[in-house]
Amino acid sequence: MASSTLDRRPSIVLRIATTAIAISAVTACGESTGFEFRMYDTRHQAKVEILTSDLVRRSVKVGNVPGNRPAIVVRLTDRGVSKFHRLTRILAKRGKRLQANQQIAIEVNGKVYDRVGIDYKVYPDGLNADTGLEILGFDDPAMTRRLANEMRSG
Repeated sequence: MASSTLDRRPSIVLRIATTAIAISAVTACGESTGFEFRMYDTRHQAKVEILTSDLVRRSVKVGNVPGNRPAIVVRLTDRGVSKFHRLTRILAKRGKRLQANQQIAIEVNGKVYDRVGIDYKVYPDGLNADTGLEILGFDDPAMTRRLANEMRSG
């Protein structure tokens, strides 16, 4: 799709403010019978997870972010926005206590594709995803469209 898909660019883009956090290229969407999405604390200490049910699946779009490869854009439900903020706040506070950035795992259909660091110095109270997420880092536009279709329809 044209870049018009991103006219209302989300503020969290697994790209916090203007800093891009790329998710590793998904190399195999596979022939799965369903779609499962999870974001969670890699240490499994924070008991908050963002799940498939927290995505507004009909909002999933594919677009190109200037200077980057294809991206998937998705909004979260109100509950998902709250859970994302709570998860990133927990990780930021733990990061401050430990003086080390903490990570969120990004998992699709049971496979972890990346671990995204939460910078406790830049985001001491966590992140707000009320305008959505952009998932960056895809090399293959056709595969990106397939994954977006799977996210949208399951």
